Amino acid sequence: MKQIFFILIFLTKGIFASLVVGENLPNITLNDQYKKSHTLTKTDKLLIMTFEKSTALSVTKYFNKQPASFLVKHKAKYITDVSSVPTFLFNTFALDKMQKFPFTVLLIQDDFGKKFHQKEDKITIYKLNNHKIKEILFVSPKDFFKVFE
Repeated sequence: MKQIFFILIFLTKGIFASLVVGENLPNITLNDQYKKSHTLTKTDKLLIMTFEKSTALSVTKYFNKQPASFLVKHKAKYITDVSSVPTFLFNTFALDKMQKFPFTVLLIQDDFGKKFHQKEDKITIYKLNNHKIKEILFVSPKDFFKVFE
């Protein structure tokens, strides 16, 4: 019985292990709001991640005020975890709204978001260099703009 318990703990940690500074990112391919597939590349410098509706709204508000090329210029990808939104509601309401954004939003729709660090009421920022995690920041929505200064 103890062996089964330890095997389950090992498998759970392996599947949902958090990414840490100094590690390379795994290959990440996610669909955007138009169901177009995007893969993170070695040239990406920032991953901006939201896991809650309130932080996602703050990031969206900020990006809506920026030029359409803002994320590309900053070599950034914006990823939001929508896995907690019921599929019917997401497909009926949220997706339609996201398709009006002038920027790309990559969507996590399953347990994949558990690999990433997150803190309540914070935006998670992964600073990258050549696909390696250099720094992980947790930024309040009111200070989000400082990431780009």
